[in-house]
Amino acid sequence: MQTVQPTQVELLAKLFRGFGDKTRLAILKSLSDSPKIASQIVEELGLPQSTVSTHLGCLRDCNLVVTTKKGRKVTYSLSSELIKDIIDLAEQVLKTTYRSIWACVNYNEE
Repeated sequence: MQTVQPTQVELLAKLFRGFGDKTRLAILKSLSDSPKIASQIVEELGLPQSTVSTHLGCLRDCNLVVTTKKGRKVTYSLSSELIKDIIDLAEQVLKTTYRSIWACVNYNEE
């Protein structure tokens, strides 16, 4: 059976889905400051534990975040410093395009 290989654009689109959700992006931004346990992320973002846990699981499954376990304590961190770089670069782009991005009807939430 032949396996279909994804194109680079398809892979990039899947990668950006991890950044495309407000909750996942907020978690990634939080972890770009420092590794944290889930309860710290919950407190920082003011989101329900179940929501944070669900999104952390998604980010972990896609290897955008990794975990380290010490006893019963699980710490989450970015899997690569490049993830922080992507967020930083996007914020630089927003410095000159934020008005247009905010006004863009094509990117409205559904």
